[in-house]
Amino acid sequence: MSDKPQDGALVRRTRSLPSASQQLANLIDRPDAAQYIAALHPLALHRIIARVGLNDAVALLELCEPEQIQDVVDLQVWQRDRIEADELIDWLFALTQLSDDKRLAITRALDIELLSFVLASRTKIFLLEEDGEQAELHPGLCWPTPDGWFAIVIDGDEEQAFRLVRLLEQLYADDIDFVRPLLLNLRYELPTELEENAYRWRSGRLADLGFADPQDALALYAYLDPSSVERTERSAWRPPRKSIELLPVLPNAPAGSFWELALQANRSKLDPDALNRQLLTLANYALSADQIDPSDEEGATQSMTGLYYRLSLGLEHLCEGDPQAAGSALENIALIRLARLGHSLAVDLRRQLMSSVRSGRFGRTAGQLDLIEQPLQRQLSAMLPRIPRFYAPELGQRRHFESLADIATARAAIARAEAMAVLVPRDSWLPLGEDTTLGDIFRTLVVNDVLDREGPLDEQALAEAIELVQQAADQCVVAAHELAFSRLHGSRTKALPSPYRELVADWLEQLIDELSALDANDFESRYVGALVIDREL
Repeated sequence: MSDKPQDGALVRRTRSLPSASQQLANLIDRPDAAQYIAALHPLALHRIIARVGLNDAVALLELCEPEQIQDVVDLQVWQRDRIEADELIDWLFALTQLSDDKRLAITRALDIELLSFVLASRTKIFLLEEDGEQAELHPGLCWPTPDGWFAIVIDGDEEQAFRLVRLLEQLYADDIDFVRPLLLNLRYELPTELEENAYRWRSGRLADLGFADPQDALALYAYLDPSSVERTERSAWRPPRKSIELLPVLPNAPAGSFWELALQANRSKLDPDALNRQLLTLANYALSADQIDPSDEEGATQSMTGLYYRLSLGLEHLCEGDPQAAGSALENIALIRLARLGHSLAVDLRRQLMSSVRSGRFGRTAGQLDLIEQPLQRQLSAMLPRIPRFYAPELGQRRHFESLADIATARAAIARAEAMAVLVPRDSWLPLGEDTTLGDIFRTLVVNDVLDREGPLDEQALAEAIELVQQAADQCVVAAHELAFSRLHGSRTKALPSPYRELVADWLEQLIDELSALDANDFESRYVGALVIDREL
């Protein structure tokens, strides 16, 4: 069976791609290489150059149009809204290795702010006629210009200094009337202002190429009240006309996700081209919002996976878990609203959790979870970042929220933690040891109630607690339930509600398991857990 996707497929199948070196060789060896390369999107060139390295791509640069080089530089020398000076120096040095005509054309096409930023941030420029003596007082390599006007002190390591000297030599050789006023002006320019101006030019060019504006892209993570989204709403969304494919291929939806099941169940009802256009635009938004470099294909795939799961979660919530009901939702609702809905379901959990965390109910100080036992603490910690995550114990790591079942599991984890805080409020806390948990405090309070004592357990109290658990564990059960009832109602009721009932049972089970294996006449307190122990006695 062919792996080629059928026309109109909702998701394009992943295809194998040639290596970057092979792509580069194939491009340069084409009979029409110059014309073909000139027609390539700058993103394609960016990916090839990023993978093979700038030093090995000089032959390719020779065949590119100056405007293409400017666009590739826009993609490679910026980290968010800041210029990576070393990367830019490498680029400017690479241009000195091109033919004269090509080098001059590209240098003129680049934003003058880029060249100015490098010189202003990595050199100190002295006009010899006015302040030549000051140049000798500054550390670093001092390069006198061929016209005798300037002394330029270059900061940085030897390799970068060499590249800057080579760049300056080339600038003087190419056009002395260009570089001389540039250096004069740079004596009074601030690198930050040059960088800000360059960023504005860059942002405009990237928008013209079809990249998502960073501010627009953040709309993917804007909170959306889940109750405001309806299956039959008419929120059709038209993606921007100009949109590029930041991923070599749009990966399939995660296998078994509700999104995949919904597409399979409604394939005959959906317009695959319209859906793919929305997915493509959302993929661009996700890469921009997640701050993924377009050359980072692994990061791009991970970003798209997160987007799929947010779409899947939003759709599952809206359709109440019925894939058959997803057809009308996909026809009527903008995908960006579904993605925001899925994200907002997780954000609602985070908001609920943060109110308790900030109040100091779960830790020694506000904002901490250190009194919550593992693995519950890991589950809660995963929900605290700006983009909440789900802790999967079977993987031992965090992952995306993938389904409503994950939401339910996380909600139950928060409910359990809040039940802990209710049963063990701050005014009942005993002196805390390094590893003390709320469960330890509760169990100690139960034992103290039966033994008619207070505070952490010393050696004698521990021996009595061991005998109590081994001979009259039912007394601990009664005391535990009475303590729980008093926290909840102030008086006894027929039964503890969930999750308090499960929590008390788990805490008592741990107490019984821990002390049942000990000998009251021969034990070491340092090996006893589940209780608050006075370690100094």
